[in-house]
Amino acid sequence: MLRQLCIGGSLLIAGCAQQVAPTGGPIDLTPPVEIQAKTTPQNFSTRFSAGRIEIHFDEYITLKNKQQIISSPRMEPLPTYTVKGKKIIIELPAELTPNTTYSINFGSSIQDITNANALNNYRYVFSTGDYLDSLEYAGYVYDAYTSTPREDILVMLYHEDEDSIPMKRKPYYFAKTAKSGRFHIKNMQAGTYKVFALFDKNNNYLYDGADNEVGFKTDLLELQPDSAGQPLEDKIFLFADKPEKQYLDGFRYDYPGKIAMKFNRKLTAPTILFASENQRGSLYLSPRKDSAFIFLEELYTDSIRLKFTDTAIAKELSFLPKQTTAGIPPRLTYTTNLQGTRLNPYEGLVLTFSRPVSQVEKEKIRGEKDSVETVFEIAKDNQDERKLHLKSTYVQGSTYRVNFFPGAIKDIYGFVNDTLSIDFSVGHDENYGTINLSIINLDVSKHYLIQLVYGGLVYMEQSVSGIDVYKKEFPGLIPGKHELLLIEDTDGNKEWTAGSYKLKRQPEQIWRWEGGINLKPNWVQEIEWDPAVRKME
Repeated sequence: MLRQLCIGGSLLIAGCAQQVAPTGGPIDLTPPVEIQAKTTPQNFSTRFSAGRIEIHFDEYITLKNKQQIISSPRMEPLPTYTVKGKKIIIELPAELTPNTTYSINFGSSIQDITNANALNNYRYVFSTGDYLDSLEYAGYVYDAYTSTPREDILVMLYHEDEDSIPMKRKPYYFAKTAKSGRFHIKNMQAGTYKVFALFDKNNNYLYDGADNEVGFKTDLLELQPDSAGQPLEDKIFLFADKPEKQYLDGFRYDYPGKIAMKFNRKLTAPTILFASENQRGSLYLSPRKDSAFIFLEELYTDSIRLKFTDTAIAKELSFLPKQTTAGIPPRLTYTTNLQGTRLNPYEGLVLTFSRPVSQVEKEKIRGEKDSVETVFEIAKDNQDERKLHLKSTYVQGSTYRVNFFPGAIKDIYGFVNDTLSIDFSVGHDENYGTINLSIINLDVSKHYLIQLVYGGLVYMEQSVSGIDVYKKEFPGLIPGKHELLLIEDTDGNKEWTAGSYKLKRQPEQIWRWEGGINLKPNWVQEIEWDPAVRKME
């Protein structure tokens, strides 16, 4: 009987108990902690002479992304870093510089082995002299054009002031920028330093010459013993240090008479000169000004030789124009300034043909407004022979059609259009936005360039000087995100100019309306902007 009761009791307990997997306790969210008493030599030691460092932690660790580990000043050869259980072992080079403070920054490379909790910005510091240097230098690196912070940029300091030193020698002190663009170099000694910033593509701590992103301080950095305390803050602007040499990156001939050229940098004042007096052509630039197009005046069959020049290039081209073999004349295509099928009421209709236009047969062009015949005034563009302007008293909300019958448009080579029909409507004011812009406290002694940018392209650009206030209304703007830029045009070339390390020229300063302009339909955006004052969101 007793045995039966025991069995029954066992079954009852088993049936009532809820079986769950053990949780193992709360998840560890704490990064490793250094056990300073076990670290040898102690962190922040002086009169350091050891060849090996052991840093102990309170849990098992690993080193991830060892490229984050930076020693400043740089040691040659580099230290080696290994992990053994709960400690990091650092083997140092045989010789260290006397009376020097070294700082080894681990970034976020130290992590616990279970949950990858990172110990951020742990530093091991020691001095081979009697004291630790305590001066600091900090600041931010920004993209010179976009004004955005730049991450993983090397900020490098040198004792020497030679222009070529970043190309020949690795820096004495250095640091990498964080996501915020901030850098912070600690435990520095007093002195005068050359400051150079670099996007180090090769990870070799050397400026490899042209076509790199660099930044620099024009003046030397002066760190005095009495500047201890808050680190000296600075701003460095990074720019693409373009190669001095300008070159032709690509070239092709498109039948019937178009020469297309792509260059490695923006063109500023291009010209063309034909070797033969019997040959001519017209020159056009792409919107970004890094490509040029030459339309020959005639369908030449003889060899063509011409010289293309710009401020930093002189290139001779020689080729035999190819003739079509298909027997079908090339189509005369076009683009318009319509937004889909809608015309901005503040603009007229503009057609840009694929080749310069030589003749317009207006009697072969018919227009309609709300299905009733209407007449467009047609005019060639004064500067671009590929463009035609169709002017009319456009009525908001009305629908229009323009028909180009065959032969209405003839290009410079004698080819004509097929039948073309363009249908569009004219937008209403409420479909667009307006910006009322006022820029105050301009320096009357300086030249400025004011730009409005939409979709990455500049759609309004105005050069101003000698004024302290700029006011203008911009109606009929597409709703969406617009950018407003003010550029200090120091060289007066009416465009933003990047810096040049060789010429010791800083990039031209740019102010941006912070956050951009989120323009809404049927909305007037009032902007009064003092570029010297930060815009509050």
